[in-house]
Amino acid sequence: MAGVVEGLLLIAEALVYPGLLFLVALGLFVDWFMRKLAARMQGRVGPYYAGPHGLLQPLYDILKLMRKEVVAARGVHVLVAVAAASFTVSGLSAVMLMTPLAPRILAAPGDIIVFAYLLLLPAVAVAVAGFAAANPYSIKGAARFLSMVVVVEPLFFTLILIPVLAATLYDPSTGYSVTATINTLPKLWLDTSRPYWIALLTALPAAFMINHAKMLLRPFDIPEAETEIVEGPLVEYSGTTYAYLKLLHLTEKATLPLIFTIIYLGGPYPYPLTTIQGTITLATKYLATLFIHTWIHTSTPRMRIEQAIDWLISYPGLLTLTSLTITLTTYTLNIKIY
Repeated sequence: MAGVVEGLLLIAEALVYPGLLFLVALGLFVDWFMRKLAARMQGRVGPYYAGPHGLLQPLYDILKLMRKEVVAARGVHVLVAVAAASFTVSGLSAVMLMTPLAPRILAAPGDIIVFAYLLLLPAVAVAVAGFAAANPYSIKGAARFLSMVVVVEPLFFTLILIPVLAATLYDPSTGYSVTATINTLPKLWLDTSRPYWIALLTALPAAFMINHAKMLLRPFDIPEAETEIVEGPLVEYSGTTYAYLKLLHLTEKATLPLIFTIIYLGGPYPYPLTTIQGTITLATKYLATLFIHTWIHTSTPRMRIEQAIDWLISYPGLLTLTSLTITLTTYTLNIKIY
């Protein structure tokens, strides 16, 4: 009986908090926050009428799309796109159960493989949606997207691996578990006698830049460049289908900065998450991360696809390789700083 109750509680967490409903609500808030902030930076008002200060505007936009007719042209496989989006949002909800936000954290040795796999799903879903529509703009956008995926996703996986690897090499009981790594990372930052903290410091800006690219914010919004290829991979979708795909993008925009904040910025540290101070600290770091993302998105022009790939390899790629080298060298040579 206890096992059944535990299972039902885990399902409730996956559906409510910190899972599906929480992610959707957070994604809508992030969309409002970034749109409002970008508008202020550009001297505009931004969302204003729906809700206080336009807070409900993203929700209104989604509901408006859901009321519209789904128009599917010949050769557009709507069900494939909806299934990919639904599966991906479910995966992101499962990711949240592996973070300190979950009352009952799912953790196991080697769970970094599951963690990274679930965070890869949004890229797969967007590519599937793009190629599921027989439209030259859609296929062009999906092709651009896959060109970025080839560079971004390996770097993203490596930047998740680096803190997990460093924590496990520092304390073998971590066992390549993301949850255990989050608890071990403060020790790595504070132990200045081992250069693991240098590796983490080197990887931090790379992780931020790769997150920015995964969120398709300028200058990396090449696959959905409205002035060039309309809406890119999503150009053929409308109504409820388009709403589901937009919700997928919103939940990803909410999840990636949150994962970055928890792993690289310490989350609620130095306070426990269960305290008011810890919650405020986590929220402050999260909003600061969103602020920087918005500032870069608002103040930079779009790159061409070849420029973006070259830039991602040259800068985040170099930092990632340097960080990984420092981590492995520190362990192999047992380097200590006195």
